[in-house]
Amino acid sequence: MLKAVQRVLEKWSLRAIGNRLDKRQLQHELDIHRLFLVTSHFTRRAAGKHGGADLAAELAAEADVMGFQGMQEHVAQCLQSQILRISTIMHTALQEAGNDHAPATQSLLQAQGSADDELFEAMAAAAGPIQRPRGLTMAIGRARPSTQQQQQQQQPSIAQHAPQAEQDAPCTAAREPARSLSMERVSAIVQERLGYSLHVGPSAIGHQEAGEGLWLDGKAHLGSVVALYPGIVYRPLHYRQIPGYPRVDQDNDYLLARFDGAVLDAKPWGRGAAASAAMAGSLGPEKQRCDAAQTPIVHRLLAQETRHPLALAHFANHPPAGSQANVMVAAFDISPSDVPAWLPAYIPNVMYSPTSATAPASPASGSGHALAELQLSRQPMAGLALVALRDLHNEELLLNYRLSPHVARPDWYTPVDADEDNRRWA
Repeated sequence: MLKAVQRVLEKWSLRAIGNRLDKRQLQHELDIHRLFLVTSHFTRRAAGKHGGADLAAELAAEADVMGFQGMQEHVAQCLQSQILRISTIMHTALQEAGNDHAPATQSLLQAQGSADDELFEAMAAAAGPIQRPRGLTMAIGRARPSTQQQQQQQQPSIAQHAPQAEQDAPCTAAREPARSLSMERVSAIVQERLGYSLHVGPSAIGHQEAGEGLWLDGKAHLGSVVALYPGIVYRPLHYRQIPGYPRVDQDNDYLLARFDGAVLDAKPWGRGAAASAAMAGSLGPEKQRCDAAQTPIVHRLLAQETRHPLALAHFANHPPAGSQANVMVAAFDISPSDVPAWLPAYIPNVMYSPTSATAPASPASGSGHALAELQLSRQPMAGLALVALRDLHNEELLLNYRLSPHVARPDWYTPVDADEDNRRWA
């Protein structure tokens, strides 16, 4: 009997499964299983069910019955439910304050009402350039550039998305509509109603390269969506359009890849609305060219609600040696038809497409462009969230970068789990 049990265990051991399945897919399935457990725990806890060994055993049994596909669908539902709740909190707060809709919301509502209306309102505003490159190069598995290379980067990060002719042109885009609530105030409201928010501040990690980190203010339970990864989303078909291709990592450490191959570029987002005023003030009257506003795809990105206090996932640091990550990445895809019409403005991502990349930022009325915009607005919204792996309270968020073992990695990088790194990049 003992030998029979041993044979079963050997058959279903991690090593045995790894020999039969693609190792990269195996890691994906392990991640989904983990996300199922933590997000389900969050859902049950929110419904008033206490945790503990009994709940853990119950969820493990459910996972066995569901299988990979069932768990993946359940995780997607949990993520969408939490993102909807977060977005509702923000939307309600802005409505109560009498704030204007984000330009993205106005565009969507106009597109749904009439394909002949102009779909872009005044959309401008420079998100400040990210001052400190970070090591988040999971998209291509490269190490961060050297300190000397970082010091040689002189241009604002967003400007790299604009052609030279556009960079040299004066800023003609209008400024964003005045908004009475600052990003700091929106963050305070979110913390009051959700229980937590985020801020960027000096990292508690000891190594010299740590710089700034992402901090959670308040309390977040296991399985909570605590951050969103902002930026432009490139499907594999459009990899060549990523700025700097093929060496996309040379001047950009803010690329993050999903298991389905989609790459998110957070560099144009910067710090969101928090840096807008400082950016404008630092340029001076002779240099106010609004480089970011000259590129249609960046225009679309910055038309989202840039005051989103949770759209800062790209500032999360990798755990130092001997530490564990307290958040993990979770991909989501939300269909606009399944959510309120205003919600897309609170998803800090836009999908790259030939239409979004070439359409003028302030088009004249015309059904052709309007219909193209309407089609874009109906595409599933793809993004990435950071999910809490345990209860969190006023602490720095740490994300396992899983840098590729096939290239030189920076000295500060210590694998959290070398086997995970190997499977991720198999």
